[in-house]
Amino acid sequence: MASTALSYLLLFSCMFFVANSQVFSWGKCKKNVPVKPDFDLDSYLGRWYEIQSFPASFQKGSKCVTATYSMKDNGKIKVDNKGIKEKTGELDGAIGEAYSPNPETYPAKLKVKFSWWQPGGDYWVLDTDYESYSVVYSCSNFVFFKMEYAWILSRHRSINGDTRMMLLNNMEAVGIDTSPFNISNQSGCELIDEA
Repeated sequence: MASTALSYLLLFSCMFFVANSQVFSWGKCKKNVPVKPDFDLDSYLGRWYEIQSFPASFQKGSKCVTATYSMKDNGKIKVDNKGIKEKTGELDGAIGEAYSPNPETYPAKLKVKFSWWQPGGDYWVLDTDYESYSVVYSCSNFVFFKMEYAWILSRHRSINGDTRMMLLNNMEAVGIDTSPFNISNQSGCELIDEA
């Protein structure tokens, strides 16, 4: 009886993640995905615009998505995400905190959380030139499956097509499937610019 109840609980949990989650697939996350060597956090701070992203339930129906990073007095990073709800035109956002659990060895492997009770999720900077583009990736294992997030960010509302293709090709070269990427809507964003 207990094993049947546990089986149903596991099945329900899987269905919940499939219905409400990001990119969800069978298998395990790739180990040793390369991140930006010699990552310079100070150069990374500031505003970034979302150019492309994997589907994410917390961003569903949003456009003009930005992320602004700044240092806090406690040495951690303030994460200020903003967007506009496409249906209502209202400003939406979330404030979080990021930190590097191992800044000496892996400064580009950050953790981010948006509530005190939430465990930190991976925020790995795979590549950036600090001035025009950044590629961020996250993958979490859950028993027999994995859940992935990914973003291509820019310092501007658009990015050079050749640069975008280079970033996608580089992700594919390390074994990350880029087919789930959606192009983000960065038009009609005056409300974000005023915020």
